Amino acid sequence: MTRDKTENMSLNFGVFLICAGILFNKWFINLLRVEFGNIPFIEDIAIWLIQLALISTGILLLTKPKFAGAITHRIDNLLRCIHDRIRSISPSSFILFVSLVIGMMLTLEISVRYYLENYAEKYRLTAYGTYNMIKDYDMSYIRHPYLGYCLKPNITNESGDKHNSIGLRGEEIQTPKPDSTFRILCIGGSTTYGTHVPNYKKAYPYILQKELEKAGYRNIEVINGGVGNADSWYSLINLEFRTIYLEPDLVIIYHGDNDIESRMVYPTQAYLSDNTGRFIPHKVIELGFVERSVVLRILKKLLLSRLETYGSLESLFNAPTYVQQEYVVQLIRGEYPAGIFREIDVIDILGSNPPVYSERNYKNIISICRSESIEIILSTYSFSPISVETDTELYRIAVDEHNAMIKKVAIDKNVAIFDFKALMPLDSLYWKEDGIHLNEKGNELKGRLFADFISGSIELEDGSYQYRYEKE
Repeated sequence: MTRDKTENMSLNFGVFLICAGILFNKWFINLLRVEFGNIPFIEDIAIWLIQLALISTGILLLTKPKFAGAITHRIDNLLRCIHDRIRSISPSSFILFVSLVIGMMLTLEISVRYYLENYAEKYRLTAYGTYNMIKDYDMSYIRHPYLGYCLKPNITNESGDKHNSIGLRGEEIQTPKPDSTFRILCIGGSTTYGTHVPNYKKAYPYILQKELEKAGYRNIEVINGGVGNADSWYSLINLEFRTIYLEPDLVIIYHGDNDIESRMVYPTQAYLSDNTGRFIPHKVIELGFVERSVVLRILKKLLLSRLETYGSLESLFNAPTYVQQEYVVQLIRGEYPAGIFREIDVIDILGSNPPVYSERNYKNIISICRSESIEIILSTYSFSPISVETDTELYRIAVDEHNAMIKKVAIDKNVAIFDFKALMPLDSLYWKEDGIHLNEKGNELKGRLFADFISGSIELEDGSYQYRYEKE
């Protein structure tokens, strides 16, 4: 190849690199994230470095064509030498080289597997272990034919936290229920389950039971029926198929954030009564070549900056029309509005998707409970505006609408309602950083507040407790 041709090629290639560098930007990547289900493929810093490399190389090729041509000429000669060298390698030498590479990879794979299974912290094993390494004991969630997912039963961790044999957080539950036991079932999402507190004894349902016992009640049992990411759709199905057979005397319904997220669906035609705008049928685990190797999973994490644990909620669902996660990511990165949010504001999405389906779910839960002579307490949802997500006009409007809907249902169906939001302090002393979940102090206070509300309405009658709600 002549130097003139090489220099012309350098000029053309320089123009191409500059154009590529301009087009390859974070706004373009944001479009890709929305298109492919809100997956952040590359971190911003990596995007900037790639842009810098592309544009700088392009400018060099344009401003120093002779210099660039000389470099290109030398690279061409080097490639020719490498090509000739490869052709001169004997088959036996090539086989030996490939064998050495395979042997090194196998040794590395075995070593990393041994380290993860025997010496690494548990979070490293769950993050990088293959499906076969963790499937038998470390998945917090498993698939369910009607619910989509549920808590994995019969697991215990080093802090004493546990899921019982039916997949609820806490101790085993006796069935049939003893006649002398007054059983309270708390249903909801992660704010009932007690996400971010290390032990079931630190979650509000357990504390509620202890507070009622302190108040003098005996044979009181409170069941934690919370499931991470569950909304009122989930609780409706879970109650009908699973938890109603625990024979509760009283059901406490506490939902909020997840029902709000179920409204964050775009296009709005995807906001349907079956909630498929937010959820999709559970994904089949595809155990491809990469997912069978610990080393390759680690490389995937390093290159893509994201790797889901097989037992995590994100690996079980998330419809492409669910946009809340992308909205929060943009808020954190300071990029909102980008992608689809240039077309429509999040408040407009919320307004186009009113909480009519949540209202229906609440009413159906109440109907099911009443058919079994089970009393009900509804509760308003509380949060603290201390995070990027909760300190927004969108979140305040959504919570106000959700709580107004709950109060309306309580009036229409003549059931008790506890205005938890009115009593729960906003102080960060009680809240996790996200402003959605309570910490240990917050769960302790929540348990006491619910106990104070309930205790005056539980009466002893014919040797057993009864819940008596009198409408004010």
